[in-house]
Amino acid sequence: MSGIDGESEDEENARHLGLDEEELSEDFYAVSFKSFMYETEKKFHVTRQLQGKNFYACLWIFLVQMTLIFLIAKTVVFDADDYKIYTPNMPVFISRFLAAMLLHMELAEDVH
Repeated sequence: MSGIDGESEDEENARHLGLDEEELSEDFYAVSFKSFMYETEKKFHVTRQLQGKNFYACLWIFLVQMTLIFLIAKTVVFDADDYKIYTPNMPVFISRFLAAMLLHMELAEDVH
């Protein structure tokens, strides 16, 4: 107990650095990261098994994302000489745009 009002040295250092509050986005990576913190582990009784499941889920998500990025980059850079996305006409473009907007609006409810 070396700090002000009985706070530990780590808490005092965090306060000086402005790290006393954390802001993380609401995604699986942030939840998994938070589950490895000692305070969260004790408060919510997070087991090592759950931490392991979260870690491997993050690892699989990362590998799938990197695979998709690689495949798209391979297609754009190596497979196509003159890569272009063609839209046949304006009605098709509008239909694609509306479908994308509806899909995102539908998925936004599932995320929250």
